[in-house]
Amino acid sequence: MIENLIFWVVACIIFTLIEAVTQQFVSLWFLVGSLAALLASVLNVSNEAQFLVFVFVSLITLFVLRPILKKAMQGKIEYTNSDRNVHEMAIVTKSFDASTHEGRILVNNMDWAARSIDGICFQKGDRVIIEKIEGVTCLVKKI
Repeated sequence: MIENLIFWVVACIIFTLIEAVTQQFVSLWFLVGSLAALLASVLNVSNEAQFLVFVFVSLITLFVLRPILKKAMQGKIEYTNSDRNVHEMAIVTKSFDASTHEGRILVNNMDWAARSIDGICFQKGDRVIIEKIEGVTCLVKKI
């Protein structure tokens, strides 16, 4: 019996350390399962039943709590008005690099980093259409 207690305490410590290092909810489910198995061990349940408690509780917490925690940790999406530039015409202000297909554009009197989505190297003064915005880069294509 004491061996089982020690085993589940060590398992709890290991899963706690893994979670502390990763901070990605990797082993949290197994920590909860090992705590439940530790309780089963204290109640002098058989080894097989302790293992089943560990597996069952771990799976339940994984499938029930993970979606809830994932949603809570995502945070609130902050919308900006930069999306209004999508499908707008822009003027190339810095010719696109041949190897990266990146350059600069001017749209609504704002300077943006830009990348060609169709592999065309635009020259200064060319007109392009913004198809999408990823971060601070406009993805553009030929008009």
